[in-house]
Amino acid sequence: MKRPIVVGMGEALWDVLPDGKQIGGAPANFAFHAGQAGMDARVVSAVGNDALGSETLDALRGKQLNVEAVARVDFPTGVVNVTLSEQGIPTFSKGWPGTTSPSRRNSKPWPARHRPYAGVHSRSAAP
Repeated sequence: MKRPIVVGMGEALWDVLPDGKQIGGAPANFAFHAGQAGMDARVVSAVGNDALGSETLDALRGKQLNVEAVARVDFPTGVVNVTLSEQGIPTFSKGWPGTTSPSRRNSKPWPARHRPYAGVHSRSAAP
């Protein structure tokens, strides 16, 4: 039986926590969990042409995610600094000037069943 394709489209970045960094980004996290549920999980994103970009790709591959649509770009790889309040509530602050999502116009489209899109850049302040 062919597994359904699920695409996490958006940020793949590093969350820098008080105890160290870990791979993150809501779309990449979504793809990881979809893969854990048995789906053909793929990530569409962009990472920098830097050491963190290489580390990001290695981490995603290590989680058995398809990264053929993760572009390398001339911007730093995304980093979000995470601080915790005394109550353990996280606060996120961007630590990079921005990344871009790649264009896939020259490649065959995937027959994906679900294409969530999310990320820190799509948040707005609470009223």
